[in-house]
Amino acid sequence: MTTGWRGNHDGIIAYSTEGVTLTATATEQGAVFDVQAPTQLEGATIDMVVNVSSELKISGAALQPFAQLINGTDYPGEWNCWVGNDELVAGEDQTVSCTIAEGGKFDQADYKVQIGVQAIAVDTPVSGTVLIKSVTIKLASGSSSSSSLATILSYDFEADELGSAYPGASWVAGDVISTVISVSDSPDLAVGNDSLKALYVLVGNYNAGPLFNITLPAGKTLNDYTVKVDAYLPHQTLGGNSAGGGNFYKDLLVLAGVEISSSVNVNNPDYQGSIPTEGNVDVWRTFTLPVDPVKGAELTGAIQLAFGLNRPGGTDGYYFDNLKLEPK
Repeated sequence: MTTGWRGNHDGIIAYSTEGVTLTATATEQGAVFDVQAPTQLEGATIDMVVNVSSELKISGAALQPFAQLINGTDYPGEWNCWVGNDELVAGEDQTVSCTIAEGGKFDQADYKVQIGVQAIAVDTPVSGTVLIKSVTIKLASGSSSSSSLATILSYDFEADELGSAYPGASWVAGDVISTVISVSDSPDLAVGNDSLKALYVLVGNYNAGPLFNITLPAGKTLNDYTVKVDAYLPHQTLGGNSAGGGNFYKDLLVLAGVEISSSVNVNNPDYQGSIPTEGNVDVWRTFTLPVDPVKGAELTGAIQLAFGLNRPGGTDGYYFDNLKLEPK
């Protein structure tokens, strides 16, 4: 319960040793995490252990555990689960449950699903906190279940708010600024990319790049996956004097570790390797990122990935999209 969660509808989350705390100040504010495709969730049961504050209890708010399909169109969801205010006991751990039963809407392989809980109040203002201590998803087949560590194997930025910032790996905090932008903002970015959003990376110093939290399924290591990312690299960023020009051999460097510190450089203990970018300018390209087989075999559960170009500060930015770990 240390990565992968985000606030929903302006809900604010914070991590602690006990779990994830949601602070709600309005109805329908919640906390969610993603379950990646192709998990079949129709008929699955979600069990959450929560602990509500006395302030939330007094506000009259109820809790609604839910699941919502991120399909880019109508976003269907399981909204029939409910824990009334009269059932909530402030300061005590309680298990709230929700069974996904939506006539096959969640029996699919193409879209991820966000699962979470939100505070609901009709006639009174919402205020207070909900501590989420664990989440268990029991699949309908009974053959497997997820733990409180939600699997995170991809980032496509579509569910992120424009301007959302991602953390970075760098010598000094702030050396890299990575924000979610609209692909339509630039006609060039829209060519060869059907996405609505991408990640814009602007560096302020050498050896800086964005950082991503990944959670591998139980029993899997990083070596069980092929790591890919789409990148748009303007020729200015790569050092070329014109479109199609040389890039002075600015490779894409890759780190992977339990908790990455310092910068994206070959001397970092989490350095995995690099891949040439020369010739791949002014166009979206899919890069397969290298993983050191010895280091990759030791990485399980919650890990971090970081990658970027070794460019000085003040150079033009570049773009990433569709980071994904594909099973081998």
